[in-house]
Amino acid sequence: MRWRLAFLLAMIALASSGRATSAASLPRLVSMNVCTDQLVLTLADPEQILGLSRFSRDGWQSKAGDLSRYPVLSGGAEDILLIRPDIVVASAFDKRATRELLKAKGLRLAELAVPRTLDEARQQIR
Repeated sequence: MRWRLAFLLAMIALASSGRATSAASLPRLVSMNVCTDQLVLTLADPEQILGLSRFSRDGWQSKAGDLSRYPVLSGGAEDILLIRPDIVVASAFDKRATRELLKAKGLRLAELAVPRTLDEARQQIR
């Protein structure tokens, strides 16, 4: 459920900041690739999503419904740096140099490993 990711991310923010997090201040997210798009779309509230990967609207790769409300990102660091999300959801499929640049510019990345089994995928979602 979407509230699970919202709750988890709110708890991460609370733990790292030392202050309470209200529903209005849930972390704002962007996703860098089609795999993380699917997770973010499934687990986050729509209001949290600031942008999806350039492949998010590719019907062959993405099975999500109407995505017209979400901006499409280029896949590079520039548009993510302009948006300044609270968390960038990325994986090993995303360019390492891009991920490192985003981190160097002070953005928080949730970097997901590529699961090799269904059990690993389930654990990652949890």
